[in-house]
Amino acid sequence: MEHLIKKPKTGKYPQKIRDSESRYKSLFENSITGVAQISIDGRLIEVNAALATLYGYSDPEEMIKKVNNVSKLYENPVEGTEILSTLKEKGETKPREISMVRRDGTRLTVLVGEREIRDTNGRVIGYQAEHVDITDRKRKEEEYTQRKEAEVKIMESESRYRTLFEYSVVPIWEQDCSGLQIFFNSLREEGIKDFRSYFRKNPEKVRYCISLVRIIDANKISLNYLGVKNKYEMTEHLSDFFIKESLDILAEEFTAFAEGKMQFEGNIPVKMPHGIRQLFFRLQVLPDYYDTFSRVMVSWIDITERIRYEKVLEESSMVLRDLNRHIEKAREDERTRISQNLHDDLGQKLTALKMDFSWLKARVGVQSIIVSEKFASMENSLDEAVGTVQRISSDLRPRILYDLGLTAAIEWQLNEFSKTTGIKCTFRVNLKDIAINDNLSIIVFRIIQESLTNVIRHSQATEVSVNLKYQKDYLNMIIRDNGIGIDQDKLNNQKSYGLMGMKERARAYGGEVKIKGAKGTGTTVHVIIPMAVE
Repeated sequence: MEHLIKKPKTGKYPQKIRDSESRYKSLFENSITGVAQISIDGRLIEVNAALATLYGYSDPEEMIKKVNNVSKLYENPVEGTEILSTLKEKGETKPREISMVRRDGTRLTVLVGEREIRDTNGRVIGYQAEHVDITDRKRKEEEYTQRKEAEVKIMESESRYRTLFEYSVVPIWEQDCSGLQIFFNSLREEGIKDFRSYFRKNPEKVRYCISLVRIIDANKISLNYLGVKNKYEMTEHLSDFFIKESLDILAEEFTAFAEGKMQFEGNIPVKMPHGIRQLFFRLQVLPDYYDTFSRVMVSWIDITERIRYEKVLEESSMVLRDLNRHIEKAREDERTRISQNLHDDLGQKLTALKMDFSWLKARVGVQSIIVSEKFASMENSLDEAVGTVQRISSDLRPRILYDLGLTAAIEWQLNEFSKTTGIKCTFRVNLKDIAINDNLSIIVFRIIQESLTNVIRHSQATEVSVNLKYQKDYLNMIIRDNGIGIDQDKLNNQKSYGLMGMKERARAYGGEVKIKGAKGTGTTVHVIIPMAVE
C-alpha cells in the first residue's frame, strides 16, 4: 500500500521519530473518526477502518480499490472537485456539513475537514481529510427545529382561534358529549336500535341527555346572551334554557348523534333572560373526536326577528293574494255584467233593427240596382254588427264555459283559434266529466287564452298542444308550441304583463305557472292549481 509518509527504516532515524510515527499510525488506524489520506489529484491513498465502515466497505483495502477518486463519495461530485481546488489554493478547509453517498446509495450527512500534508522540505505531497457522521445529529436537529416550528404554529393558531372565538359576533361554545356516547352504547347493549322512537316513548330521557353534556368553553357573547357568568354556571343551568317545545328538536339532535352523524343543525326555541328566542344552531363534532364526541363545536344565531318578518311578509302576501283574487273576481263580474248588457240590450236592439230592415225591404218592392246593392250592404253590416256583439260578449263571458264545462270550452276555443290562424291544435284530457267550480274553470280558460295570444304574437309556431290532467287534488295543464322559443330576457322582464297576469292568476288561488323555452324547440307553459279553489 502506498503511503504519503514513508515508514522509517530501523536505525536510520532517532528513536523519537520512530515512536512518533508509530503513535500516528496507531491513532490513524484506531480512530473512531473516519480519516483518509488523499493525493493531490484526489485519489485515495490510505483510509482507516472507521472511514471504510462509514461508507459501507468491509475494510480499507476494498474501499481504496472501489473508490478511485474521493469525489465519488460526494452526492454532488462537482462539490468534491471544488474542495480540491480550495485545498490547493488555501491549504485547508473549514469543517462543514456535506451530503455524501454510501456504497449502497444511501445518503448521509458528514462533517468534513481537510488540510494539506507537507514533506520535510515543505512541499505539499497530499491532503488529510476527517469525516464525522452527523446524520443522526442532523436528523435530530431537524426534528427539533420542525417540532419548535410546529409548536410556534400551534401557538399562533391557538392565538388566532382564541381571538376569533372570544371576539366573534356569533355565540360559540365547545361542549363535551362523551357522556352521551356512553349512554347510547348502553342503550345499544339493551337492544335499542330505533333511537327516534325511544326518545318519543321516553321524553324524560331527553332532559337526562342534556344533563350529560358538559360545557368546555364559551365565548363572551354566549355567556351574555344566556345571562350566565362562566362555563360552569352554563353547564349547571343548561337544561333550564330549553322549554317543552325545544325537546323535540333536541331529540332529533341526539338521534342524529346516536346514528353516527357528525353534524346537526336546525331551529329551536330557547328561554333567555329577555324572553323566548328562536335560534338557528349548528353542532359539529371536531375531526379528532369522532370516536368519543368529547369535543363538539356549537354556534348559533338569533333568528327571532327574521321569523317575525317572514311571518309579516307571509301575512302581507296572503293579503295581496286575497286582494288579487278579489280584483280578478270583480273583473270577471264586470265582464259578465257587460256581456249580459251587450247580449240583452245591444244584441236585442240589433236583432230588432235587422227585423225592421227586412220588413222595410219587403215593402219597398222592386228597386234599381243601386238601391238593391245598398240594401244588401246595409243587411251585411247589420249581420257583422250582430256577430261582433256576440263575439265580444263571448270573449267577456264564454257561455260555453258555464253551460258545458271547461273541457268543452277549451275544445271550442282551440277550434276557433285554429280556424282563425291556421295553426294546428291538439287537445288531450284524462277525465272529461270531472266537476270543477266556476272560479277554477275561468282561471284555466283565461290562462289558455293568454297563451294562445302569445303564440300568435311571438312564437311563429305551426302547432299547439294542450294536455289537461286531473291528478288527485291538483289540476295539471301543459301548453306547448313548436315555435322559436321564448327568450330568458322576456321571462324576466317586469313589463311582460301577459306572463305576469298568468302567474298572478294562478298564484292568487295557491297555484303556480312555470314558463320555459329553448331556442328552436318552442315554449312550454306548465300550470298547477289546487282543485279546491273557492
